Amino acid sequence: MIRRDLIKQIAELAHLELTEEEIGSYTNDLRQILDYFRIIEELATEPTKAHPPAEESAPPLREDVACSFPGLAALLANAPRNRDGFFAVKKVIE
Repeated sequence: MIRRDLIKQIAELAHLELTEEEIGSYTNDLRQILDYFRIIEELATEPTKAHPPAEESAPPLREDVACSFPGLAALLANAPRNRDGFFAVKKVIE
């Protein structure tokens, strides 16, 4: 059971100055939180089947094969600057 003196003690440890109204509000809030925990404790928590690790249940990946991009010229045509088949950007590291 949560009492007002417990809330006062917690407030003192946290260096909080609470009004009597706040103490009453926090007392009620903490009671409600603990009531929810009591409800959760009553729920059935039978062991369940463990899920396999993601690596075991993931679909197989296709083989990684290097190939040329057929639209490279069109892609580079939209770039503000390009050089030797690459995007040209300003230097960011001195």
